[in-house]
Amino acid sequence: MRFLVPRIGMKRAQRISIVTGSLLALLVCSVGVPGLGLHSRTSLLGLGLVLAAFMAAFDMLIGRLVARRSWKVVLQDFDPRRGNLLVFGLLVLLLAPLLVMGLIR
Repeated sequence: MRFLVPRIGMKRAQRISIVTGSLLALLVCSVGVPGLGLHSRTSLLGLGLVLAAFMAAFDMLIGRLVARRSWKVVLQDFDPRRGNLLVFGLLVLLLAPLLVMGLIR
């Protein structure tokens, strides 16, 4: 976002970052998840939940500690009504292990 926003604007940068972030998450899951030996939908969904929770916590901590933003501003990143798409990226991350293992039909 830091590099894209000055060049193409906030809305377009958010769209690009959500797509590239989601593709990167799927790529990482496609490499890592099969080797974990998880096969049930419940275990894969649990893994996705852990990944999404970690990413949400990481994003909030970076916003608070590095960018020194208020909690109000940090939490706005998760509000799609404001044009922020992070929640959709978290949804992709939640479902990524299931998608990688082909268990979503």
